[in-house]
Amino acid sequence: MVILRRYFAELPPHVSFIPADNDISTHSLFSLMDVCVTVRGTVGIEAARLGIPVITAGDGPYSDLGFTIDCRSREHYLSRLAQVQTIEPLTDHQQALAERFAFCHFLGRPLTLTTMGITYHETLAAHLAQGEVNITTPGDWSTAPDLRAIASCLICGARLDCYQCPDASDDGDRDEPRT
Repeated sequence: MVILRRYFAELPPHVSFIPADNDISTHSLFSLMDVCVTVRGTVGIEAARLGIPVITAGDGPYSDLGFTIDCRSREHYLSRLAQVQTIEPLTDHQQALAERFAFCHFLGRPLTLTTMGITYHETLAAHLAQGEVNITTPGDWSTAPDLRAIASCLICGARLDCYQCPDASDDGDRDEPRT
């Protein structure tokens, strides 16, 4: 808001700014959106998977994947905003890319730990209650699926995140993550 106020004394009536700590669900806004403008928030993933064009003003996990309008300079960003009414909805292909990314980002990203178990006390502070290591032999260190997934991500040099994107036929046994 500080930056907006620096450049605009007042926002045009057709532009609304919703602060992050607002109680409004972004889900309720998608049916009203023609274009989504975000730095790199998850709202961009959600909007794109619904076919809504997304203008990004930053570099994030879904930049340069073919379903967003990525602005690399202030001039490019302002130019896109000045012509926002000319932006077409996403193509079927772009929307499919966004849907695949959303699936991997929201469902394939969490890593299931098998080599260790952690439980927490059910309090607001959620203090560690107990931790246990499930590896019983030296060979387990090199064959454990979760440790193999972590090692694979470290070796491949994943850009920001490491995804374990399951296929529709996935049986849950994933050794190698995808980036």
